[in-house]
Amino acid sequence: MTNWQSEFTRSKMSWLEYMKILDHPGQRDTEKRVEEKKYHKKMQVRNPDHIEIPVCECACDIPHPTIADLVFKKGEEILADAHTRRLWWQRYATPTNPKPEILNKKTIMVSSYEEMLQVFNWFNSPDDVKKANDRIYGAARAMLMPRGLSLFAPQLLMVQPWEYAAAGIRPNVWTRGDKSTLSEACTIVEEVYPAAMWFQDEVHSNLGTNVNISSPIMACVLMSWFKYQDDEKSLKRLLDWVVNVSKDAINKSQSPYECDTIFLEHWHTRGKRDKSQYIGSGNLNRGEESIRTQGFILLMIDKYVSNIKHKNIPNTWKTYYSTWQKEYAMMSNTNGLQKAFNIS
Repeated sequence: MTNWQSEFTRSKMSWLEYMKILDHPGQRDTEKRVEEKKYHKKMQVRNPDHIEIPVCECACDIPHPTIADLVFKKGEEILADAHTRRLWWQRYATPTNPKPEILNKKTIMVSSYEEMLQVFNWFNSPDDVKKANDRIYGAARAMLMPRGLSLFAPQLLMVQPWEYAAAGIRPNVWTRGDKSTLSEACTIVEEVYPAAMWFQDEVHSNLGTNVNISSPIMACVLMSWFKYQDDEKSLKRLLDWVVNVSKDAINKSQSPYECDTIFLEHWHTRGKRDKSQYIGSGNLNRGEESIRTQGFILLMIDKYVSNIKHKNIPNTWKTYYSTWQKEYAMMSNTNGLQKAFNIS
């Protein structure tokens, strides 16, 4: 963490100068928020804080930490906040809150990308009222837009699938249940985005509407992509499992059953606390029930991908989450040899 020596310096700026300041790479979904009724209500009447505009100025050339050809040039100014205000004034200025001719700019010098993110976090704290999901949108904007990529699948615009997928595949780096900062979310997106892009490009358009691909399912699908990424046939089976689940495609015409069917039968009864086959409530958190839920999902995916059928849930489901992590670590350490997985 930076020991800040510099302070904000204050100056006046015109509307045209405000318009020229770059968006922060971690900025949330401005287009979505500017249309929210509560934001319109907030902006109807001018508040002195509305014209206070925090800005980062690059004290030197600042390379992006993961994108080689992206550099923020010395002297460039980047908004630390007030992105949505700017767009609101462009579209919806009112007689009681007109587009300001002069604004108060407060500028702080930054010398690294980390400092740029820290300043943004001062005004966009993950503990703020602002939705946690906005954090992953900002991280995706920072990490993906320079590559020409963007997110539109609703399942990927939630922070939990990214955080829990990262903790699942790299438990030595990410702690299950920890809330990421924007800087950490950027690193998570950098690590997990190949799986997310596969889901968005290959799976999303085929989904049904009968069963929601919720955060616990989505996190496990992302984890499973890393397991099967080098096997085209296995990825096709993974795609089929997700699509079948989304369409509630239960098929009990012949026993033993495919594990998309077994999954759906028990997923529909979650939360009823049938102690004989209790898979949890379907939430993601640090608790043991949540770990068992993910273990159940991962086991059903692995069985389906391997074309192994069952009459009932295998009795290994309660501990399968830790089994999966150990086997994935083994596979990763042996250059992706899927023979390390024995799920029969």
